[in-house]
Amino acid sequence: MEIKIKEKIDSLEITKNCKQELRKNSIISFCIIILVYSVFIYNNPFFFFIPLFTIHFVFLFYNFMCREYKYERISINFKELAFSSSYFKKNFELCYKKIFLVENIKEIEIIEYHKLLLRKILFKDKLEDKPSYVISFSFFEGENLNFAYSMEKNEARRVLRRIKSFLEKEKIYS
Repeated sequence: MEIKIKEKIDSLEITKNCKQELRKNSIISFCIIILVYSVFIYNNPFFFFIPLFTIHFVFLFYNFMCREYKYERISINFKELAFSSSYFKKNFELCYKKIFLVENIKEIEIIEYHKLLLRKILFKDKLEDKPSYVISFSFFEGENLNFAYSMEKNEARRVLRRIKSFLEKEKIYS
């Protein structure tokens, strides 16, 4: 995982890039999907058209396997916090998905992120037991935004320190 922090005079941009991890998990999930479909088709050739009806389950499985490794970006300026995430770099660079007002930030903190139990069962030998952390933004409207899943604690502290120092420098957050 690679985290880049770019600070300009009036803005702060933090980008998370997990290209290798995303590629590896994408290959694993596609192989599992192809294996499951080939077993169904081998057992009953009439299941050839089943992928057309189960594509939403395939998408959910892929999302479940790769959500930690999306491209993510937060851009903060005087007025707003803009968040973007995507599995594809081209989509990620083109648009922002969520935009929040900076004055509505209630709290910024580091939260320990627990991987799902099913994922631990499936990959018990390959997963290490090191904790993962997320930077969580809480807003007055009751909405929460989690940024950069599966960061190490030191990296999460560094990013949180940069965000808070930028907002305090601009006298927006205290």
